[in-house]
Amino acid sequence: MNTSRIFATFPVQRFKIFLVSLAAIVSLLFAFSWEIRYNTTVLMRFVIYTGDGVLLLAPLWVLGRRGCRAVIAAFWILALLLAVSLWYCRYWGDLLPYASLFNRSVYNSTVFHSGLQMLQWRDLLFLLIPAAASVAVWRLTRNPFAAEWGRGSRWAMVGLSILFYLAVYVFVSWRMRVFVSINEKTQVPVVEVMKRRLEKSASLEHVWQSSSWIGYNIVQIRNLTYEWHISDLKPEQQADIINVISERRVAGTYSAGRGKNLILVVVESLDSPYVGLEFEGKKVTPVLDSLVAAPDVFSALSMRHEVGHGRSSDAQLIFNTGLYPMSEMVTVFGFAANHYPSLARYIDFARKEEFIVEEQTVWNHIITNKSYGYDALSDAASLKHNLLIVDEIGKDAAIFSYALKGIKDSPQPFLCFVSTMSMHHPFDDAGVKRQQWIDQIEGFESRRIDYMQMLNFFDRQLGLFIDGLKAEGLYDNSVIAIISDHASTFDENTRVPFFLLNGGINGQLDKDVRQIDLFPTLLDAMGVAPAYQGLGVSLYREDYDSLRLAIPEEEMHRISELIIRSDYFRED
Repeated sequence: MNTSRIFATFPVQRFKIFLVSLAAIVSLLFAFSWEIRYNTTVLMRFVIYTGDGVLLLAPLWVLGRRGCRAVIAAFWILALLLAVSLWYCRYWGDLLPYASLFNRSVYNSTVFHSGLQMLQWRDLLFLLIPAAASVAVWRLTRNPFAAEWGRGSRWAMVGLSILFYLAVYVFVSWRMRVFVSINEKTQVPVVEVMKRRLEKSASLEHVWQSSSWIGYNIVQIRNLTYEWHISDLKPEQQADIINVISERRVAGTYSAGRGKNLILVVVESLDSPYVGLEFEGKKVTPVLDSLVAAPDVFSALSMRHEVGHGRSSDAQLIFNTGLYPMSEMVTVFGFAANHYPSLARYIDFARKEEFIVEEQTVWNHIITNKSYGYDALSDAASLKHNLLIVDEIGKDAAIFSYALKGIKDSPQPFLCFVSTMSMHHPFDDAGVKRQQWIDQIEGFESRRIDYMQMLNFFDRQLGLFIDGLKAEGLYDNSVIAIISDHASTFDENTRVPFFLLNGGINGQLDKDVRQIDLFPTLLDAMGVAPAYQGLGVSLYREDYDSLRLAIPEEEMHRISELIIRSDYFRED
């Protein structure tokens, strides 16, 4: 081998481009991981990211001088993708599913407004790193490459890049094997660990923790191309579904709500720990506090929220249908047009209307409204048409006012589904007049003060809505449910409250319950017991605890996914 010739033709400029690019990629991945939890050491992450970078940059060895400039676009695409996913994670608690990037209903003013509030100073790294790397690469490619290896040698470098990545993947899997074996208390083969790192997972953050950037994207692409819809269920799958949904989950002995209206108020980000807060004799939630103590109200302040990637839309799916959302995608993006069993279909209402502050295209409301069996949908355009300017009076004031106006002359019994929005992150509804005493509360960060301002505003508007129902003679003839769609961004594990007014039961339930239990609970409250009663258990059941444990939640999620993927309740 003529080593002198190899060194004489060593591609110095190309190698410099490679080093600059590798440093940029590794730095971007570390900037992303700054806030993302991971289970390996910093040194191990450096090895993983280096392997990613070497493989991603393999084409550099065979591209021409101008072709090498394509890496500049790669810097910016990578930086943008990482930044958006990080902002998404700060709010939703998981990484961005790529499927969301291709759904136009995701791009709306609410999302953009919330996203801007997620920006932090360290996010400048996603601008500075690609900018610096781009300048360096551009300067290195201004002049023709002075010396070059032959084409065969450069293709050999591509092969070595691939082998290097594979070696890193195997090495990291070998290291992970130790931790996996300890956790599972058995010896797990390295091949099994390698395979697991490329498997689908309910949490994209978990995929990120256990895999490389390349492996993470393989899972994301697999989720995009996976055939989610099932045309025909296998006999054993059908049997499993029937076995689960045929169980009685309602008590079926209550009739207090039979023939009455049902008003379901879904509150944006209502956290249980904030109900009952009092500062110097002033209550943050006086209306909710009064409901807890009222003799005709049932309350459960320790409800576990069970939403996934769809967040708010997942909660609406759970409440309307008694089904869990899909674990690896936003359900209303892939299955909005399904035929769902629902409250609107199983209870004999004369009118069924949904009231939202957003535009009807957000979260595919325009489609799910019909899929859940509603007759009508009032949205932002409806509010504007009726001269309710949300930026002047506040979103919750507008939606409660419009809903009351819509139902007071409605034929009864009716189903009224109201979704509030003032407490949506970043808690800055322009129409809310801030309470000075809340701003003066000490010991809380500014964002929590903002949250309490919005919470107090919602509470006051809820009180006005209830007073309006009483003035219109609707209160006594209505079962009213108040439930949070999910916890706020402060703590994903925070419990959310549930209130049921005029449901025939009262008192406060102290034990942990689940959002999935709301559907059968409302069926009980309305005095109906259809064949399908959801996957949860009615809180009216005296044997709630034993029924809840009868079927593992993993199995319930699997059954729910089969039902949704196969459109099980469609009318053939």
